[in-house]
Amino acid sequence: MTSKKVVTTLIFSFLCTSLFPDTTAWSFQTGGGAAAGGRKSAVGITITQSQQSSSSSSSSLHDATTNTQNNFSTKTSETTTTTTTHQTTSSSSSSTYYGIDAPYQEANYNPQAAIEYYKNKRYETFVRLSQIIGKSSGFILNTILDEKLKYWQLKPHREDEDEDDERRSDELLVQVISDLGPTFIKIGQVLSTRSDLLPTKYARGLTKLQDAVPPDFSTSSSEQLGLSVIQHELNISNIHDVFSELSTEPVASASIGQVYRGRLRATNEEVAVKVQRPNVLSGVALDLHMLREIVVPWYQKIMTSSSKGKGGGGEITNNTNTDWIGLVDVWGEGFVNELDYRKEAQYTKEFSKAMKERGLGSVLFAPEVVEELSTMHVLTTKWVDGERLEQSDADDVPRLCGVALNAYLTMLLDTGTLHCDPHPGNLLRTPDGRLCILDWGMVIQVPEDLQLSLLEFIANLNAKNYEQVPNDLVQIGFVPSDKINELRESGLTVAIASMLNLASEGGGPKGAMQRMVEQNKEKYAEALQEFDDLDSPEATKVRQELFREDWQRQMAEDAMARDDGDDDTVEELILQSSSTSSSTNTAAVDVTRKIEQMQQQNSN
Repeated sequence: MTSKKVVTTLIFSFLCTSLFPDTTAWSFQTGGGAAAGGRKSAVGITITQSQQSSSSSSSSLHDATTNTQNNFSTKTSETTTTTTTHQTTSSSSSSTYYGIDAPYQEANYNPQAAIEYYKNKRYETFVRLSQIIGKSSGFILNTILDEKLKYWQLKPHREDEDEDDERRSDELLVQVISDLGPTFIKIGQVLSTRSDLLPTKYARGLTKLQDAVPPDFSTSSSEQLGLSVIQHELNISNIHDVFSELSTEPVASASIGQVYRGRLRATNEEVAVKVQRPNVLSGVALDLHMLREIVVPWYQKIMTSSSKGKGGGGEITNNTNTDWIGLVDVWGEGFVNELDYRKEAQYTKEFSKAMKERGLGSVLFAPEVVEELSTMHVLTTKWVDGERLEQSDADDVPRLCGVALNAYLTMLLDTGTLHCDPHPGNLLRTPDGRLCILDWGMVIQVPEDLQLSLLEFIANLNAKNYEQVPNDLVQIGFVPSDKINELRESGLTVAIASMLNLASEGGGPKGAMQRMVEQNKEKYAEALQEFDDLDSPEATKVRQELFREDWQRQMAEDAMARDDGDDDTVEELILQSSSTSSSTNTAAVDVTRKIEQMQQQNSN
């Protein structure tokens, strides 16, 4: 595409976004599965009614939820008149809160139904695509301009770069991702922990999406709407009968919902009431359809075209092994399942029960669900006080990290129900030193055969039986079965063995990397003796070059041993080669040729 076409497209998209800014009001506003508690908030708990009769206070929670009395109010009796009017409106429009303009229902992802549904809704698809391009194009152009200014040295000072990074990070967070709605917020949450996929300066800013997304119900009218949703979903005519206190503003919010803090009248217990944003399904369904039917084919076309000629004779090939359509479908199924809070309630209860049965209940739990006040779009749980595990300065944090690891291994290899949203905002340390795992909307079931394959994989790692690792990777679905020979011939087994040996000593990726550096300093001490500082850029460059050469040699020798097709060791092969008149040279030449051959097949 020419520069003129790019500019024309961006202007056109901007005009479309300007002309249709509110076409899909609720569908594309911000959304999230926020934490059930633990965030300190400046928002006070508002007493919904200054006084209640003793008989109302003593009524049961069940009676309260089925009661059909007075009109709904939020702050004091002074607001009753306003809210009565709003209730009349909300009653007539309650069906507009959820399930409008969507090809399928919550927890029922169906991409084929979406294809049929949006065939006749090309205008909506066009408008949404324009919104996405319009919102993102400004950020992309500004980022490119920043880089050009740095290249032209028009911004020489580091403080200017820091200001640019912070400004662009906020722009990405607020003006792009948050404005584009739940689907992009969910993607942003994933990227916030993946600095390997996104520059750290942007990933760091996206951490705010974990529990502090700008709420939908933030204005005075929206506050009424949020509380009206609670009232309608719980089938409550007078919210005072259930809650003696309820915050007028959300205390936490994330991708698809936001949390209010309240107190139950019947039991005086503090609760977290998570409310799904209206019409989230409509926006999510359209975004998933566009990802699947527009973005992925476009990306695959680019990837295929970029590899043109690599297959020989002008053949167009695609070097990616990723099933992008399948990836969107798996992610989409999990995302759409998350929109049914009844499933989340079920998984939350099952987890706590499973941990108690396995003796971990004293240190590990999930929020207790209040079933009488939970529906498809509203989830009420007991309030949990705590702080994010990653931000805690308590002495028991290392122990709780071990508890978290134990919990996820238990889910993966034992219970088979795996919590799939373990970002830092969902792991809380409680004041009594326990770990609480929040937000059970995104869960995957692990079949028994996969559990057995994972156990075999772990057993082979523990026994350092790395020759079986490629087979294990096929069994657990990391490598396609028709690629196992390529995996073995690539010499990657050497890389796997080396990295796992380092990782097995603990310390995570950072510890493994530090041990590798120290080992290489010792291994290449003779070549590095001319440097006073072994960590200087010059010494580091030499050390890395030597390491790269050794790595390539080891991988080539391993691949040569496999090419030979017998059980001879690498040392025996080289020894056999050395028996010729030019033994050393022949072995070196063979290894060098193999390295060149492997580099042609895979530049990495």
